[in-house]
Amino acid sequence: MPPLTVTQMVPALQDAMSRLTPLIVDEGRIRKDFRTTLQSLANDPERKDTQCRLLLMAWNILNRLDEEDDPATRPDRAAIRLVLGLTCHCLRRS
Repeated sequence: MPPLTVTQMVPALQDAMSRLTPLIVDEGRIRKDFRTTLQSLANDPERKDTQCRLLLMAWNILNRLDEEDDPATRPDRAAIRLVLGLTCHCLRRS
């Protein structure tokens, strides 16, 4: 099976932004920052330097949410982390 491209990851990033983000963090600045970061990742899949910065930002926000460790949001955080990890892998291969 051929490796995925960053462009092919866009639907997963959009899903993480629209469906999963509201499940893991309450309305407020962190949620807004996280959604904006994921949206930017989905909107600009071809700029590798920008993608790397945005992935780090999203990963750091997830790390902050992990500190709270709400058991109810663990599966959704894991799903978002998987999407970010796969996107990072796609960037490394491109």
